[in-house]
Amino acid sequence: GLKVNFGVCPHDTEKGLSFWEDFIKKLEENIQEKINFEPFVSFDDEEEKLKSKTYHLYYARPQKAVELYQKGYKPVAKIKGQKDNFLLIAKDENVLNKKCPVIATALSYPPAYGLLGFEFEELKIVLTKTWEEVFTLVKDGEADAGIIYNETWEGLENKENIKVIKNVEFDIFHIFMAHPSIYEKVKPILLSFEFLEEVNDENILKIITVFKQFELYAKRWEEHDIAKAVLNLEDVGVIVYQDKVVYVNEYVSKISGYSKDEILSKSVLDFVYDEDKEKVAEYIKRRLKGERFQTSHNEIRIVSKSGRLLILSVFSSTILYKGRYSGFLLFFDITKQKRFERLYHLLREVNQAITLSSLEEELFDRICKALVEKAGLKFVWIGVKEDDNPFFKVIYKYGEDKGYLQQVKTSWREDLPTGKGPTGTAFRSNNIVIIQNTQTDPRFTPFKDYAKERGFLSVAAIPVKVKADVKFVITMYASQPEFFDEDTISVLQELKSDLEFAIERLEDVRKSILISKALEHSSSWVLITDENFTITYVNDAVCEISGYSKEELIGKNPRIFNRSPAKRVL
Repeated sequence: GLKVNFGVCPHDTEKGLSFWEDFIKKLEENIQEKINFEPFVSFDDEEEKLKSKTYHLYYARPQKAVELYQKGYKPVAKIKGQKDNFLLIAKDENVLNKKCPVIATALSYPPAYGLLGFEFEELKIVLTKTWEEVFTLVKDGEADAGIIYNETWEGLENKENIKVIKNVEFDIFHIFMAHPSIYEKVKPILLSFEFLEEVNDENILKIITVFKQFELYAKRWEEHDIAKAVLNLEDVGVIVYQDKVVYVNEYVSKISGYSKDEILSKSVLDFVYDEDKEKVAEYIKRRLKGERFQTSHNEIRIVSKSGRLLILSVFSSTILYKGRYSGFLLFFDITKQKRFERLYHLLREVNQAITLSSLEEELFDRICKALVEKAGLKFVWIGVKEDDNPFFKVIYKYGEDKGYLQQVKTSWREDLPTGKGPTGTAFRSNNIVIIQNTQTDPRFTPFKDYAKERGFLSVAAIPVKVKADVKFVITMYASQPEFFDEDTISVLQELKSDLEFAIERLEDVRKSILISKALEHSSSWVLITDENFTITYVNDAVCEISGYSKEELIGKNPRIFNRSPAKRVL
């Protein structure tokens, strides 16, 4: 005959199998079929076996009954008087007042049914495999409270120190669900048991209605958890604004340098860089009027408390916050990324300049223009040491200096005040020197006021060595503090290496040209052959002395000079 697979909700076997073994024996006698019953060891075990096996008769908890109903199973019966109660258990009666309690439950359907009757501002849910594990966690102090099924609680021992804080009862219950292939046969038999009563489609539909409420709560908790996860991300800023900023996460304070109270006292527009305010202001105006739309901006610039310019990638939307239309901003700091992009673009420009330049003057012109126009610096100058002069000689400059170098004489000597700044230090040490903030770094004190007038807020000095000694120093100024930092050292070091290679190459070329010209016009005989003794070069003196033209000699063997006595050179 037919082998009937019978399943029972895991928590209904936790309290013991004797009831189900007696029930199955009586059921087999009535339906004259062999019943196969393998208890589930946990809810996870239940889920796995339901995927691979067909159960003809199933005593299901409400959630699972709805799932089976949607797959075509039919409701048959329930145990008389049985309703699903869930208990909140804890050692401490004041657990409801705890800020963020740890709550254990065996239900993987968030929030656990029992939580629906409580209002926790924040909580941490620990999911267990069985209801008994919930009790164990609470008893051992690993959870502040637990949501437990009432029938499981009744069967437990050693409950002296655990209290039932609240009992939540729903108009839902466990149901015997029958597969369509066995429904007609098993229904009258189940209803013949005195402890069972009939369940129909109407009962299932009522449970579905209750579950819609569960789903609503579940959705709220899911959204709550997602929002909480986003708010706590270490490298993501979150701002909610109305006329003023009304919410910020910790990351906003971290990157802006302002305290939370300082931020909440300002409009979001107060932080935006002047050149970006116009485009941002229009979006703010529309959002606060209640217009719902989403935007993303790859580059919005804001100014930190220290004056540093930050570049943000911003995603924004309109939300309701405390009963008012508000702007919601989610942003990432991409300042370093953009700075690296500009600096690496600069390196490409430098390499191109090296390729195109045949003189140092051309190279310096191209490099300094690239630093200002491509890297966004305010001013760049190149200095060289003169032995009879304690101050650098300026050989090239580009950008907005506004008479800076006329007012400030920078020395290469350590015993002079202006020699202790970035340019002099770089010259003496052959190391790149960075001043992240010209207004606070004591090394920049002699130049501080002059720099402030011109908006020079950070500085980098790059020494350029030719052969064994530093010959030039390139000093560059940015309009933002911390424009140069430890992260940009590698790019500046690459720039230094490229320049040293270029200048050394130009000097070698210049020397080659000088030697070539000297040889060309020398009165001495100069002749060059390849490894096969074929003439590849002769200077003017060879032609004058031998009487041959260059065209007659190039490509010939030196034995040519022995062919004619008239042309032979003695």
